[in-house]
Amino acid sequence: MVAKPTVVTNPTNPQVPRLAEGVVIRPESFGGLLFSPAVQSILELNQHSYELLSLVDGSRTTEEIVSAHCTCHDVDPGSAREFLQALRMDGLLL
Repeated sequence: MVAKPTVVTNPTNPQVPRLAEGVVIRPESFGGLLFSPAVQSILELNQHSYELLSLVDGSRTTEEIVSAHCTCHDVDPGSAREFLQALRMDGLLL
């Protein structure tokens, strides 16, 4: 019997962000909502922010996320990086 390979993400790798434990994003007509039970907060996300966060799945590097998002949208890569960094500083991304 041959074992199937397992994809393992490194939760301590800062180059591969993922949502913090319990953080949930939900689509809405205006973009989306981000809920964090740890800090008991709900953030309203515009469409671009929601779509950027939907790419954060623990398998892509920050640069891959930014590149994919900016390829589809007319968004400054620096702004996308700053948004992700701010969420990391707030404990919403690991």
